[in-house]
Amino acid sequence: MKLSLVKKAGIAAVEELLNLRERKQLENTIYRVYVPFSHQHEQWVNKLFDLSFLIGNGFDVLAKAAKDADSVTSYDLAQTWADQFGFDNEHGSALIEEATGIAEEFLKAFLQEFKYNQATRLKTDVVATLNRARAPTESKLAAV
Repeated sequence: MKLSLVKKAGIAAVEELLNLRERKQLENTIYRVYVPFSHQHEQWVNKLFDLSFLIGNGFDVLAKAAKDADSVTSYDLAQTWADQFGFDNEHGSALIEEATGIAEEFLKAFLQEFKYNQATRLKTDVVATLNRARAPTESKLAAV
């Protein structure tokens, strides 16, 4: 059975909205982790391991980590950070080595915050579903 163009467009629009919602959630998680991180590591913020990097070039690495934490390492995030400077292999390797520790710290905090947010959202969704399920029953009982 073929979908009409209108249905396909509708499905694409819904998928795009879900992607935007997911991106916004990830950006909010990055921001919540970044604020205390930036106060503790001003020297790294000055080295452009900053919010613009994390929601820019670093976003895809963090999004991939959010989907599968084992698929991303601190080295991947450090390499993405170093790549923005366009140095040759020798200088790039030194930058990656220097940044791996701080990337590990940020990635660990990010994943912890992301998991906490997921658990909180799940709990909220379950409570809302239970409340919706109870509402018709309670209103029927009140009518009796």
